[in-house]
Amino acid sequence: MNATLAAIATLVLGSCGGGGAIQAVMTEFAFAPTSWTVTSGEEVTIELVNNGTVEHNWVLMKAGSEISSEGDLPQDAAARTGWYEAHGSAAAGETNSLTFTAPAPGEYQVICDIQAHFGAGMRGTLTVDG
Repeated sequence: MNATLAAIATLVLGSCGGGGAIQAVMTEFAFAPTSWTVTSGEEVTIELVNNGTVEHNWVLMKAGSEISSEGDLPQDAAARTGWYEAHGSAAAGETNSLTFTAPAPGEYQVICDIQAHFGAGMRGTLTVDG
């Protein structure tokens, strides 16, 4: 299987959800896919593939911490971490991974919290099944 087909297969499997391994491809300024599904209590590893030219991150917001604009986030970076369930990043052109335990069932907002990235469209949803 060539690299392109392998990447497409990984992306499709990651978007189907329900498993412990998912993927997010990050570019200027989007996630692909924009939604993921996992099972509550499961250890999840997400592969963060940055196909962009600048750093991007994948932030899973805690329940009740959904934002509608970047101005909703605390300005202090340390205070922001209290809003996050999980946080991972990848430099331009690099791949990184993040492992976390899936929270309680529900829908959780996913964002890139680098300045202006959320506003440009870097947002998604993680659905956690019971």
